Amino acid sequence: ILYDLSGYKLVTGAAFTALGTMMFGYPFRYFFANVFRPRMPSEQQVLEAYLEGEIDEATAKRMLGYHGYHDSYFPMMVAVADRPVSPMLLNRIAQAGYYDEQLFRKAFADAHYPFEIRPVLLHYMQQVAMGELKAVYASVAVSRYREGLTNSELFLEELKLLRVQEALRGSYVIAGDLMRDYDLRSEVLKEAKRAFRQGEIDEGAFVAIAQSLELDAGYWEQWRRLMHLIPRESTPASKEVEVRAIGREAVVRRFREGLTLEEGFRNEARLLGYTPPQVDRLYVLALLERDYDYCMERLKAAHQAYDAGVLDDQAFVQELADFILDPQKIQLELLKAKYRKAPKVKRKVP
Repeated sequence: ILYDLSGYKLVTGAAFTALGTMMFGYPFRYFFANVFRPRMPSEQQVLEAYLEGEIDEATAKRMLGYHGYHDSYFPMMVAVADRPVSPMLLNRIAQAGYYDEQLFRKAFADAHYPFEIRPVLLHYMQQVAMGELKAVYASVAVSRYREGLTNSELFLEELKLLRVQEALRGSYVIAGDLMRDYDLRSEVLKEAKRAFRQGEIDEGAFVAIAQSLELDAGYWEQWRRLMHLIPRESTPASKEVEVRAIGREAVVRRFREGLTLEEGFRNEARLLGYTPPQVDRLYVLALLERDYDYCMERLKAAHQAYDAGVLDDQAFVQELADFILDPQKIQLELLKAKYRKAPKVKRKVP
């Protein structure tokens, strides 16, 4: 009676039932489930298939449910499995010169960067991708502005095409202006020193040139004290003529090649010691030589166009008539062009 009242029978039965389930129930159930159930992809395979877009979210949740995972774990498992591209790798891709805006935008979104910082990162990757190319062409643009081949407006437009930030364009212009000023002042000062040492100008003229350049007061006083310690060169008359002749050829050649204009040509000729009447005659000579070079280049281009079939006989004659006044010379050039274009006949040697 006490045995029944205490419920020991139920306790004993429950204990033996649990023991039997653990010893026989679970092993048999897992054995038959493992043998007869269909093979399922692993958790990693399911997540990779979902991230690659091979399966949708519902299918991924259902397949993970077969492994015993509740749907509430799905976002956490995707976040752990989806590893974004590291910033270092993105930077190295940009350094290699590759830039794909959509690729970088997706990478920044996958890495969960704040929305306000993504445009900055995108601009940075763009600058890195074209960094080497921009550095090369920016130096070319600065050199063009430094040599006077472009003005400030065109220089700013070139910097804009190179995608230089607007905040930095003014600094580029200032750097170009400083380079221009340095080239001008250093060239004038160098020439003034040479002229003074060779006795072409006296101390008063040298001082006037130096003061016009607005040199630093301390530097100027030091150079002024040393100026009298440097022995002045004595250039013989014959040597002076030789030096002036060499300089004249260089000045004329620079003008012929278009490296200087009239004002620069006259300044260079005056620095060589030519008087104003001599400068005028030398300028006329340079104009004639430059015109001759232009005519010869145009004649060469006309022959090339005729050989290529761009110009016919009439157009060729009209082109030459623009700069050749002698009709016989024009006809002679036309005959040369026709002979050069005509098929060559090999002569048989008897």
